[in-house]
Amino acid sequence: MRSVLRACVDGIRRVVSAPVLLVCTAAAALLTPLHPTVASRRILFEFVLIGSFVAGGAIDRYARARPTRATGFFGACGRHLGGMLRLAALEALLYLAADNLPQARVAQAVVVIVNLLFVYARVRLVVEDRRSAIGAVLAAGRFVRRNVAAAVGVYGVWAAAALATASVLRGAAPIVVLPMLASAAVLFQSRLAHVAYTAAPPVEWPESPAAEAIANRR
Repeated sequence: MRSVLRACVDGIRRVVSAPVLLVCTAAAALLTPLHPTVASRRILFEFVLIGSFVAGGAIDRYARARPTRATGFFGACGRHLGGMLRLAALEALLYLAADNLPQARVAQAVVVIVNLLFVYARVRLVVEDRRSAIGAVLAAGRFVRRNVAAAVGVYGVWAAAALATASVLRGAAPIVVLPMLASAAVLFQSRLAHVAYTAAPPVEWPESPAAEAIANRR
């Protein structure tokens, strides 16, 4: 529980340290329609596309724990867009497969497990500068298996926060994605070889977070 609390608190701190990203994400989440009409389906598709673009820069910013400026942020967004879109496609296919399961409770459990796995897959994709979406998913599975209590704990905290937020303010639950990703990145870095990764000399492009961490130890 101590590592879960530490990861969540540090995740919140990293999210708050990037207020522009937080405000823009909140505005986009609140303006996205919730009902699946024809128009809102198009807007939802655009939101997923934009979300995949922003996710790379957001995780990169939180993992570095320092300002990356526009060059570094949008560079990371573009660098990881392809991988993020492939992850989104894989995740959607697994959700569709879960919908076809005969038992509702089993389907819900599968959805939760898939969502948990893909949170850490996105973190591994960015922090380790991976290109293979399937490789990131497999690596995330290994990380969750070896750190199951902490990984599930961090995810559970923010999943509960998303449910609570949704009951209070409709459409605001996606805002919780940012601290979830930040906390997952903190936990991942603390458990593997990227722990020494703090506010180091700026390396905005094209180094990956893991490469920057190695360079800063020299």
